[in-house]
Amino acid sequence: MLKSIRDNRNKFLGIFVAGVCAFLMLGFGVDAFMGRQAVGPIARINNHEIPYNDFLRRYDQIRQHFQSQFGENFHLIEPQLNIRQQAIDSLISDNLLENFSSKLGLAASTAQVESRLLANPYFQGQFSPQAYKQYLRAVGMTGGQLERAMKKEILSAQITGLFTDAARPTASEVASMYNNQNAKIALDYVEIDPKDFEDKVDVNNEEEIQKFFDASKNRYVLPRKVKLSYVAYRPADFYDEVQLDDGELKDLLELNEDEFSKPRKVRLKQIFFSTGNAAAAESAIPFLNEESKAPEEAQQQTSDELVRARAENALKRLEDGEKFEDLAKELSEDAATKDSGGDLGFKTFDELTPEISRTADTLDVGDFSRVIKTAKGYHLILVDDYESKKPMSFEEARPKLVEKLRKQDAPLYAFEAAQEAFDNWEESEKPLKEFAADKSLKVVTSDGAVTFGDQTDTIPGKLMRDALKLDAGEREIVEIDSVSYLLEVEEVVESAVPELATVRDTVVKDFIKQKAKEAARKKANDVLASLGAGGDWEPGSEVKFTNLKEAAAAAGVTANVSEQVSRKEPNKVAFLTSPQIQAEAFALRPDAPLAPQVFEFQGKFYLISLASRELPQEAAPESEVATLTEEGMKDGGVRLLESLIATLKAEADIWVDTELLLNQS
Repeated sequence: MLKSIRDNRNKFLGIFVAGVCAFLMLGFGVDAFMGRQAVGPIARINNHEIPYNDFLRRYDQIRQHFQSQFGENFHLIEPQLNIRQQAIDSLISDNLLENFSSKLGLAASTAQVESRLLANPYFQGQFSPQAYKQYLRAVGMTGGQLERAMKKEILSAQITGLFTDAARPTASEVASMYNNQNAKIALDYVEIDPKDFEDKVDVNNEEEIQKFFDASKNRYVLPRKVKLSYVAYRPADFYDEVQLDDGELKDLLELNEDEFSKPRKVRLKQIFFSTGNAAAAESAIPFLNEESKAPEEAQQQTSDELVRARAENALKRLEDGEKFEDLAKELSEDAATKDSGGDLGFKTFDELTPEISRTADTLDVGDFSRVIKTAKGYHLILVDDYESKKPMSFEEARPKLVEKLRKQDAPLYAFEAAQEAFDNWEESEKPLKEFAADKSLKVVTSDGAVTFGDQTDTIPGKLMRDALKLDAGEREIVEIDSVSYLLEVEEVVESAVPELATVRDTVVKDFIKQKAKEAARKKANDVLASLGAGGDWEPGSEVKFTNLKEAAAAAGVTANVSEQVSRKEPNKVAFLTSPQIQAEAFALRPDAPLAPQVFEFQGKFYLISLASRELPQEAAPESEVATLTEEGMKDGGVRLLESLIATLKAEADIWVDTELLLNQS
């Protein structure tokens, strides 16, 4: 089968990123959705039905992914993401790929599932039934659901590997990739700046300005504003009021055993060679073969090289059977541990430098390391013992438990206090400022009517959002980021479109910018049309010029020549930092040097033409051949899989309940 795929790979090119991403999506959080009532299948692929709950689960997964990616801006871009369609497409791709994997004879064994589970960082090398149950609770799955999800992940890796291997580029393809990545080009270019046209805009044409304003009134709408007051109840003010009960603290400890555990420790011995002690390095370094090194060569070695040589020599002595403790006493430059044979005692892995921590975690008791370089010098370490992760006793954990309980419960105390105050405020029928004064509460009042972006140092943005929803005289209790607020809107200034006279200065500035931009774009298109290219050129019309420099000179604009750059150094030419312009520029060839479009970059317009293209003189070095081969396999594998998904969809009998798909409830 693999040979068949390789032999026919060219017919598959053009294919699969979305399918792979969909196939990799696992069903975490299953239990969270079981309360939703099933309403029948949302889709059918051949004889396989996709339950509506599966669709809701996938929809929420994708939506949460985008929410974490875009943060507060998510609601602005959500309509363009078409998440519901993405969800159903990914479920269909899942099913088609699973069936295809089965036909290829691919399968995930129980041993593979166990191996992947044991490698999960969550367990930190200490797997136990209790830890496994905690992990299942954390991901919201049963054991069976987790096993099915992991098998799906393993199958995905298998099929991805199969197609990646099938897409291995040939030597000539790798050479072409290397040439494309390392070719150097210089460009003739014209830069047209709209600012050069601003002084030519007629600002005395009131009719045109009025038309511009009428067509763009939404740009000048004055936002809704409110004058507000609030009293904040912050959890930190209630920490000391949280009631502490040992029974509750012990329950908290039982529920958070992993958090309140003594971390895994390792007992190390080390032989340390400091790179800050060059004199010792130069005087003590023993050459293993004195006759093979001339004195002058030794003198040319840097102090760092000399220190490393000492460490390597110590490693050889260890490998020859000398005791680690004896060598530490003789050679180590760590005064604190030298006399004890390099004993560092027990350390948590977080207490060690990253380099030593990573190495220690790979060694068994009694093993010594290779030479390790850190910022301070070179180390040899020996693992003397390990201490497993241990639960803290209640007394040991109590201070942290108290802190956790206070942080956990203080928001509830704050909200209860706010709720009680709100009820009293309602009964008093007084404005918030008067009520707060009577109760000696700190009240914050806006400086007049405000909206988003105003007084951000004193009015939280989320509180402003809630206030803008209220009418004059309305009051609410709201909770934002664990802080409870008594909120009152005193007056409202409604959103409105102003008269032109009110915003004329701003409108005229925008009018000038738009007209100047239109003029600059037209100038660029006129130059391009004179070269027989661009949207303004009509086939059959006269081509006045054959190169960009001539066309630019005739139009009264300047053509420049960029310095030579490769794809690896586009920052040398500012407009080549635009991915679109960069892609077009490096696709130009001597027989088709002109880019047939106007580019916009940072408010300016550009025309580009290839001035020169220079390919690398040398063949790709072996190190880059390996990298390019890997890149080509990944890219080609993705395209093959995309093509496979498209083919499988075309051959399958697929039905989707579009009414259910579009149902937003």
